[in-house]
Amino acid sequence: MFQVLNIFNVITWPLFESSVMLIWFSTLLGQHHFSKGTVVIASMILYVINMIGNSFESPLLRASLASTLSIGVLFYIGWRQHIISNKRVLLLYASVSSLLAYWVVNFEMTMTSLVSVPVFVQTSLDFLANILAVILALTFRRLKYEWLTESFLEKHGIQLQILLISSLFLRIMNDLLAYFFAVQQFTGSIWWDFFLLSIILAIIFVPVISNQQELLLDKINQHDVEMAASQSYTQQLETKYSEFRFFKHDYKNILASLEYGIASVSYTHLRA
Repeated sequence: MFQVLNIFNVITWPLFESSVMLIWFSTLLGQHHFSKGTVVIASMILYVINMIGNSFESPLLRASLASTLSIGVLFYIGWRQHIISNKRVLLLYASVSSLLAYWVVNFEMTMTSLVSVPVFVQTSLDFLANILAVILALTFRRLKYEWLTESFLEKHGIQLQILLISSLFLRIMNDLLAYFFAVQQFTGSIWWDFFLLSIILAIIFVPVISNQQELLLDKINQHDVEMAASQSYTQQLETKYSEFRFFKHDYKNILASLEYGIASVSYTHLRA
């Protein structure tokens, strides 16, 4: 039974990772729906990459090759689909998708490394962690939130550069820790996993929040401009009304003078 579960886990593990990566990538791109052909081809390529990466004897190659090539595949897919024109934004989302795809399983392995569990239980937990990773990615996607922060990131190049460097640094650190974990020089750290998740969420939400704040400020400024224009228009109306009142007053005086003049002329003619 254990052998069957172990073989099944080895075969399906890369498939889960590939699926989670694509789900996160499409979500970060604004709920973009890839064509079925693209999904199948991308899944097959990512699956092969993960299988090849797991076959290397060197823990360092296993830790770095699969994640690096996966980021490259996601970047290429996004570039070929013409979803986002800015390559740095595309690379940022590909890197974050890679980090999110491995986080749940890494956290599960950290937890089980801190306690002694039978090998059968470990294998079962690995399989359940992969299923949970898919469920979380699909749940987050069901929020149907469209990120659409490309224009904001393009306008704020420094912020984009910081986020991109941070995501790539986390990717390298995660691969190094995975290597140390494989050679038993690192037993896993819950603090690192939560720190990693916090930075990933910050990378996702900082541009979103900043973009919404900027849009809100633009609306406030636009409202202020409209209010100033409305006040200016009101003042112009008041000025025109005042001028009209003066004109009306003068007009009445002129009419009264004309009436008096006409009456005087009429009275003179009558006496004559």
